[in-house]
Amino acid sequence: MKENNDGNIPFYIGLAVFFIFAVLGITYMVQNSNSYDERGTFGDMFGFANAAFTGLSVVGLIATILLQRNDINIQRKELQKQAELIQSQNFENTFFQMMNLFYKVIEQIFYSDGTNKFSGKTALSNIHYALLKSAQKYNSEKQELGYVDYSVSYFAFTGDEIRSLIRDHFDLHKNQLSHYYRTLFSIISLIDSSPIVNKNIYINILTSQLSRTELMLLLYYGIYSDNESHLNFIEKYSLLKDLDRSKLVYPSMTGAYTNQGW
Repeated sequence: MKENNDGNIPFYIGLAVFFIFAVLGITYMVQNSNSYDERGTFGDMFGFANAAFTGLSVVGLIATILLQRNDINIQRKELQKQAELIQSQNFENTFFQMMNLFYKVIEQIFYSDGTNKFSGKTALSNIHYALLKSAQKYNSEKQELGYVDYSVSYFAFTGDEIRSLIRDHFDLHKNQLSHYYRTLFSIISLIDSSPIVNKNIYINILTSQLSRTELMLLLYYGIYSDNESHLNFIEKYSLLKDLDRSKLVYPSMTGAYTNQGW
């Protein structure tokens, strides 16, 4: 907030006027009380007054410069705050516009199981369910061939097998999911590159809109994708912290992430 120094100006003006008239009054009284020669001698002594007033003018000039500099610093801080506020508002406008775009992208996702057609988050849930069924089928085939004990569930795949199944499944639905994840990570990239201090506020807004199924698919996407920056974002902002591990198709694959804080 800018300081107001205007209230002190009349006081300093009055003080200066009083000082000048006081000096003039003293000089007048001395002139009238002494002889001509004594007044001349006394007048010569007032050379110090010129130096005094000159010195006072310099002091006043310095004081004025200091006050102006202080005002400039205050104005600079105000401008900086205004710039930060405008920057924050611009970021928020862009962020929520991209969130609206993300909702539209989700609405455009479609999935068909051959009989029924689904859209939006229901389609994503069915894509995840299809991945689960693929894992169960693969496990059953291994059991029939004697590769897996019947008592062992489909959770006991090797890392390469799991990654291969995920990759095949994601490739099958690539047209539906690629736009979804590009938009999702564009929003995260916007947050990450923004100058805002508390980025987690907006990350939490974003992740609060993701269903449990979407979080599971995000886990598998990180395993499937070769995009290291996306994997880094998942770990950096703990995007999977609300993941329900008991519902995972491949619980052992959480080990693919170095950040186990979620």
